[in-house]
Order: sequence, then C-alpha cells, then structure tokens
Amino acid sequence: MKTRLPARLAEKNYEVETEAHKSEFIEKLGPDRLYNLASPDMKTHLDVRWYRSGALHFHDFVIAADARLPELGINRSAWEEAVRIMGEDTATMCILILDASRDRPGLPVKNPGGYLRGMTRAAERGQLNLIGSLIGLSERKKHEND
Repeated sequence: MKTRLPARLAEKNYEVETEAHKSEFIEKLGPDRLYNLASPDMKTHLDVRWYRSGALHFHDFVIAADARLPELGINRSAWEEAVRIMGEDTATMCILILDASRDRPGLPVKNPGGYLRGMTRAAERGQLNLIGSLIGLSERKKHEND
C-alpha cells in the first residue's frame, strides 16, 4: 500500500525529480550540441574558454552566460533571482535560449531582461518548458543551416 506524502513534501519531491530530469537532459545534449545552439556572440565567449582548456564543459556555458548579461542589458539582479529560483544550470540554459532567440524571425526577443524575468516567473509557477524551448531552438537552427 502506497503512503501519500503531505502536499508540501510531494511538491518538493516533484521539484527535485524535475530538476534531475532537466539536468540529465542538458547533460545528454553535451557541450558540442549546446555550442551549436548558441548565438555567435555567446560562441565567441565559449571559443575563448575552448581555446584555453582544449575542451568545452558545461561550466564554460555558465561563465559565457554570465559574461553575456551586460552585453544583453540584463541586470545582475535578474540573473541572481533566476539562479535562486531555477538553479544555475537552468538559468544558464535560459540565457542561451534567449540570446540565440534575439534574431528569431517573426518573434525576436527584444527585451532580454524582461524575457529572463518572465522565464523565472514561469519556473516559479512550474510552467517553464525548458526542454521544449531547447527543442524549438534546435529546430530553428536546423532550418537555418538547410
């Protein structure tokens, strides 16, 4: 017989499982695929890290995302809130996605700071579809390269 967890514990357990699934998905993507999804500007930051160490690691994306904040006009407070609510991995992927979407045909990201805050609010409500966003970005990049 299954025992039911109190609502608060069940919600926290779901959050932990969801974060584990996201991190596993990001890990499976690997640095090469993530690099191919990045904007040319983010790739410049990643190229420096790649040149220095001879390989890319996920932490290089965290550093590149952090470096892109002032270039994108995103306040440090928006980044810190995103990291606090979503965790560093997910916040980094949000920067990669919004940065690569600035020139998206039809629906470009015109206010990166507002977009990050919107993603943070969605994550807070449990409605951030990070995997779907990465898949959509991947599809756009594939069509751009065809």
